[in-house]
Amino acid sequence: MQDKVLELAKECDEAINSQNNESVKRVIKKCSNMIKTLSDSNEIGYAYYCMGNLYAILDNCEVPALNSFRIAKKSSIDELDYHDLICQIKTNEANQ
Repeated sequence: MQDKVLELAKECDEAINSQNNESVKRVIKKCSNMIKTLSDSNEIGYAYYCMGNLYAILDNCEVPALNSFRIAKKSSIDELDYHDLICQIKTNEANQ
């Protein structure tokens, strides 16, 4: 996985931990912009997973979060290499 995707994941965790809605919205926009530049389906799935987690902590964002988790599951096609991520996506999707 590219370093820029892993850095994005760290940034997402920091935004979630901050509980600052403006920070979360800024990182959601960054995820969306990064997805447009990615070509690997697993990286796209991981970015959508991160975005789903960000949406999930904002008020009244159940539908965008659920859609992001569904796209993440659909995009992460290599379930053997990403088994833990697929399980997390399915769990978060169920929670939504």
